Parts: sequence; C-alpha cells; structure tokens
Amino acid sequence: MTRATSSGGVRIEVTGARGESFGAVARRVSNVAGVPILSTDTDAQILDKMGSGAAADRIAAEQAADIAEIAALTAPQVYATTAAGLAAVPSGGTFWVAEAGGLRLYRDDAGTATALDVVLTKSALAGDGGASLIGTAEAGTVQEALDIFGELKTTAMLTPEMFGAVGYPTLADAQAGTSDSTAAMQALFNEASAKSIIANGNDRWYRVGTVYVPSELTAMNIKTFSLPSTQDNSPFFIDGQTVKKRNITLVDCGGHGNRENQSQLITSNFDGQRAIFKIWGQTENVHLIRPWAFYAATDGIFVWHAFYEPANGTDYCHRDLVIQDPDCQWNGRHGISLSSIYRGKVCSNGIGFLANNGKDLPGASGGGYTDGRYGRRTPANLSGLFYGRPITFESFLNGDGFDTMEWTGLDCRGNASGALILHLRHETPCYRLRVTNCQFDDPLGGNGDGAFITTATDFDTGVTYTGSDGIVDAAFAGNKYYRNAPFLRNIFGLTVADTLSSVDPAVSAYGFNLAATVQNVAYFSCPSNRAINGLVSPISIQSVAQIMGSSWSATPQDLRFLGFTVLGQLKFHLPLTVTSDAAELGAFDVFLPSGWADISDVRVEVTNNDTAEPVLGGARRSSNAANAVTFRFKATAAHVHLVDLYFTAAKP
Repeated sequence: MTRATSSGGVRIEVTGARGESFGAVARRVSNVAGVPILSTDTDAQILDKMGSGAAADRIAAEQAADIAEIAALTAPQVYATTAAGLAAVPSGGTFWVAEAGGLRLYRDDAGTATALDVVLTKSALAGDGGASLIGTAEAGTVQEALDIFGELKTTAMLTPEMFGAVGYPTLADAQAGTSDSTAAMQALFNEASAKSIIANGNDRWYRVGTVYVPSELTAMNIKTFSLPSTQDNSPFFIDGQTVKKRNITLVDCGGHGNRENQSQLITSNFDGQRAIFKIWGQTENVHLIRPWAFYAATDGIFVWHAFYEPANGTDYCHRDLVIQDPDCQWNGRHGISLSSIYRGKVCSNGIGFLANNGKDLPGASGGGYTDGRYGRRTPANLSGLFYGRPITFESFLNGDGFDTMEWTGLDCRGNASGALILHLRHETPCYRLRVTNCQFDDPLGGNGDGAFITTATDFDTGVTYTGSDGIVDAAFAGNKYYRNAPFLRNIFGLTVADTLSSVDPAVSAYGFNLAATVQNVAYFSCPSNRAINGLVSPISIQSVAQIMGSSWSATPQDLRFLGFTVLGQLKFHLPLTVTSDAAELGAFDVFLPSGWADISDVRVEVTNNDTAEPVLGGARRSSNAANAVTFRFKATAAHVHLVDLYFTAAKP
C-alpha cells in the first residue's frame, strides 16, 4: 500500500497483512500469475509491470482484503462516514473513513472533521484514476502523470536567482546597485548546459564581469550590466580557444558595457577586448537571436580567430554562425567585428541597427586615451583617426577569410567610419559575399574612405597585399549609400545591381582582376560633409602627344576610375591642364597602356582658367592608335585651360 501525505507527496509505508512489502506480495502472487518479477525490481518497476492483467488483479484483491486488518493495526477506528466518526470520538480524537481506493484519516475539531492523511491501495493508484487520487492530474494513471512531468521537466527553465544572483528590474537600478552576480550567472549557465534546460533571465538586469558560455546552452531574456573594470571582461564569452564550442543559442540577450567606467584599455591587447559578446577560437552552430550590445568599451559583438590559423582555407574557425536582428550602438570600436567564418549570416528584416559605434561618448573630456569614454583611434592616441565601424570583417592570417557570407537588411549609418572587408592574406581568397538591402554611410571619414570598403590595403602601413584574388564572387543589391560611395577592390566576379547612392559616381572600384557588372545603379544629389574623391585608377596613362597646334603644353593629373558599364568596361576621368600660346585650334592624343582598346563614350569639358568661361571642344577615339583618345578645342589667345576628359575602355 501507499500512503500519500496531505501535501501531495507519496511514500510507500503500509505493508501487507503478513508484514510483507508490496514487492514481496507481488513476487508471491507472480508465482501463481506467471508475471516475470525479479528480486531486484523496485516497487515502482513492479508497479509498471503490474499496471493491468491477472497478476495486478490478484494483488489488488489480496490487499483489499487487508484493509480491515490495517485498521485494526492502527489506533483510530474505521467508519462508513465522517458523521459516524464525529459521533463516535471525542473532540480532538481521530478516526478513519473508508473511501474508494483506501482510507482517509480525520480529526474531530469541536464537531468539524479535519482531513489529516490518506492511505491508498496500489491497485487504486495503478488504475485510470490513480493520478487524481494523489493530486498530480485530474485523470489518468500515475505513470501517465509521470510521463507528462518528464516532458515538462525538459522544457523547464532555470533563473539566475536560483543560483544566488541579484536581479534588478531596471537599468537605473542595476547602475545604482553594488552586487556581483558573475559566479551565480556562471553556475546558471553550467547547470543549464549540463541538464539541457533553458536559462531564463526574465528580463531582469544582472551586474557581472566575464561569464563563460558553455556548449549546448540555450539562454534567453538575460540583461547584463558590466562591472567597472581595468580588465577585458565580457558577459557572454564563448571561448573556443582550447575546446571547440558547439550548439549555443542566445535569444534576446545582451548588455550595457558601462563604457564610462572602463579604464586602462590601451594596456589590453588590440586596443581592448571588452565586448558584450566575445566569440573566440573555434565554434560551430552559434546563433545570436536579437542580440543587443550598448556602450561596450570596444566591440558589441567580437568574433575572432584568437590566433588560430587554419591550413590555407581548408578550415575556418567559426562555422554556421547566425547573428539575427542585431542592435549594436555606442560601442567604442565596432558594432560587429568578424573573422574566419564558414557560412555566416548577419541578417535582419529591417530592425538591425548598427549605429554610433567608434565615437566618443557625448561630453567626454579629461582623462586620456585609455579611458573607455573615447572612441578607438589609430594611432592609439586622442589625435589619431577614428576607425570604429558598424560592421567589419578582417583577416590577417593565412586562410583567415570566409566562405559564404551574407549581410542583409542592416542599417549601418551614423558610425565613425563605413563598413569594411579587409583581406590581407591572399593565399586563399574569400568566397561568396552577398550584401543586400542594407544602408551605409561614411559621416566622419575615419581611417579609410568609403561607405563600404573591400580592400587588401593595410590602412596603418599603406601596404597593399597582392596575390590571388581577395574576394571571389561578390554581389551587392538593393543597398543605399549616403555621403560617400562604396569603394570596392580586389574582387573576382562582382555584381552591383539595384543600388541607390547619394553621390556620383555611385560605385567606385579599382584593382579588379576580372569580370565586373554594374547595372540599374541610380544616384541622387545629397548635401554631404564628406569630400567625394575619385580613387586611384588600376592603370596610368602612357603618354600625351600634341597632334595639332603650335607650342601648346598638356600636363595630366592622375587617371581616375569611375566604375563599370553593364558590359564590364571601365569608365575613366582624366583631368589635364593645357596651356595654349595663340588663338588657334589645338589637339592631343592620350595613350593608355598597350592592350587597352574598345574606347567609347568619349567626351571633353574645357574651361578657360583665366576667364572661367567654357570653351567649345570635342573628343573621340583616336584614329592613330586603338589605345588612344583624342581631344581638341580652339583657344582665343594664350591661356591656361582646365580639361576634363571622360571615356570608357576595355581591359586587355
């Protein structure tokens, strides 16, 4: 028999009339019924075997016959109703009442029957209504109730408070608080990972330092406030430097990095590593869903190889990384920094904001560059150039690139510098880049000009790394660029389509190896505080030769690359200064390097620099050479003229 306490807990207590346990009775009966019950079986295992059938019925009958003897072995007497029991015992006395499935114990409290305990038979518990008898479910067997409990257990959640953390209802409360919940949060993550239970912060704020995120963790609704520190702490540190971390999902998690109370950043590696999310070494299947990172002293989300060097691109540090709907603002360096990724997505449906990263905090003054209030600069002092960006991918090691990278739906405006893909080692290219439906700008003109830059030039040293292609197969579509154009370099196979730019040229590109297509690219005039400069051309002109006039002179400037035609030809602009010595017609041939041909779309604009008046002129493909352009105009006297020659040519 089983006795259930009034609180609902269940314990095996009452034995058979012979003093036998339920197991002993079942084993004795099994000799008759043929049920295979082992001597090592527990009562629970026997109950599972005896859920139905002749053996269970035999046990039920034998134990039902013992109810009277059970009552006789106990002091209180058994009555048919509570009224009969109240009439028979004095106030304060106890009595049993027979009920379906067993007996219930009552006490006479001045004429009122107060239920104290219940004795249930095993047969009753094994029946269809067993769960209702012990209060775990309205109906069903005990085993069914246990199965349901097992399912609930797998979806249960652990909270930081269960491990001693102090949660604050608001950010202001966390800022004013004094607690340190680092150890409690670590214990929560470890237990949730080990038991495969979700860690849930219930949208409360917790003051922490560095918390290590283990493999197989799912966490949600955790808000962190970084403790003041001189160390590189991160509240979500996925550290795969020694053991690869796998299968981590963080939903609606993030933190306030407390920039104004972070110090000694210059003593840390690489200008500081105080990120909200720090993902290092080797990881696989990490998903950040709606992550948010505000006021980190360095990056909001910092994904780094940590000096693990893949073997020439045959492996990548981070595989299957997803950052969905990120919100990273006012971080001291980058909103998101990435490296060494195989299949990576940073995507949003228009609610991904990467803004005000890399800037000084408003009102920052005093102290020095080691103070977290100041945006990160190069060189590392307050006179250096801001280099913080909304999102950046940087590779410095052999094979430290990416294969299949997608950036979609991100608003990357208002940061210290534009977005960047920097690939300095070309032993192995980067493959398959897709940038779609994003918005970029370059408001401050930090270290490197461009709303979106792909380059192999080290901005600090000015050295351009060459070798095989930087990026193979890149497509930009549906993006918008403000205050500056995207500057794209070292891409094999580029497509730019359905793009809107606030400046002309809408796309500036140079240093390509082959195969570029620009189509459906529009631009509109927009006031800008940024100077729009043409980029250095992938080629230089070979020479300029006078073919008409007396003793004129022509001094060319740098040849400027403007973009591509839909057929893949390159568009150029060549400014020249031409000095005439008389009122006459003058003409020149401008020669490109050997092999350039198919010159078309030639036009010239001439201005008299002395009078600021336009001068009528003309231009065409030269009849003297396939790689030359001819321009001419008539001077009214000896003057200095500013000439802007435009043309399109095909690469050899």
